[in-house]
Formats: sequence, structure tokens, C-alpha cells
Amino acid sequence: MPPNKPKNISIKVELANAGEFVIVRNMNTGQFITQALGGADKSTIVNPSPDFEWEEGDLIQAEIQGRLKGSKQARIVGGGAVIMLSNASVDTATPGLTL
Repeated sequence: MPPNKPKNISIKVELANAGEFVIVRNMNTGQFITQALGGADKSTIVNPSPDFEWEEGDLIQAEIQGRLKGSKQARIVGGGAVIMLSNASVDTATPGLTL
């Protein structure tokens, strides 16, 4: 069996702040990665390790939970995926701090 080639998945969350985390799930295998957003464009590149079984055609979901809530899905095509999460909304129901 040939080695599993790495997949590059680009995630961008428009309303996020650098340092907030996204969860990237492979909906086919159940595997997931949590990664911090960074830079002025609030993005990250997820490169699952070779022992992850992420393959061409897998459905990937990026989600953010916390100050912002939202998710979006895309398929791995051509060795990667790009997900621009522009539908995240501000969570005003959950307190940021409990006293």
C-alpha cells in the first residue's frame, strides 16, 4: 500500500481573532485536529500527519465554537481543501466569564 500523502487544508474565519481555535474534522473517518488561527487574515494551514487517513474526496468540516460559532464543509480535491468560514456569528448567549 502506498504511503498516505499529506493533505493541505486552508481555513480562514473572517470575524475571528488571531489565537482563536478551529476544529477541523474529517467527516468520513472521524479524525479531527484543533488548530489556532493566526496572522492578519485569521487563517491557518492544517496538514494532517501521515498517520491520519485523510484521502481524496473526504468531506472535511471546519468549525469554530466560543466567542464565534459556525461551521462549513468542503471536500478534499487535488490534495487539499480551502474553507472560508464567513457564516460564523457572535455568541451573545454564553457569558465570557462567570463570576
